[in-house]
Amino acid sequence: MQFEASEDETPLGRYESILLVEDDDAVRAVTQNILHSLGYEVHIEPGGAEALTLCSATTPPFRPVAHRHRHALHRRPRAGRAPQSPAPELKVLFMSGYVDDPVILQAVQDSHIPFLEKPFNRTTLAKKVREALENR
Repeated sequence: MQFEASEDETPLGRYESILLVEDDDAVRAVTQNILHSLGYEVHIEPGGAEALTLCSATTPPFRPVAHRHRHALHRRPRAGRAPQSPAPELKVLFMSGYVDDPVILQAVQDSHIPFLEKPFNRTTLAKKVREALENR
């Protein structure tokens, strides 16, 4: 599947809404600015608890995509599912700078969820977000 790209071949957003969950203020601000520049509407939360509250809304205002290394959003309970079963309709991208942590690496490998290692650049973030949205 082809997607629109900018002049530098960076894939652009299609006005999708994204929830960015990041506890580091500086990383959150930079990531939000990059996502905005790519054409995404970005909702931000500093932590998983706040994000889960927002996700519990009847009609969340976004498609959850970007999340640090926690599995909370991807594994939140849904009607008719066991509490720990994945919610496949959620598009999730894990971001972490802790690539030496074997627990995190194993969780990412086991989940088959796209992973973005920090630090990252604009193009890498753009490609990983498109990959998560398009389930590639």
